[in-house]
Amino acid sequence: MGDIISLLFVTVAADVISYYIRKWLDSDN
Repeated sequence: MGDIISLLFVTVAADVISYYIRKWLDSDN
């Protein structure tokens, strides 16, 4: 159960990080 939660957390964290990187790059240009 813990593995599934940690895997889900990593997936969500990667989505959030990529979203903010895209947002930061868009505002930079």
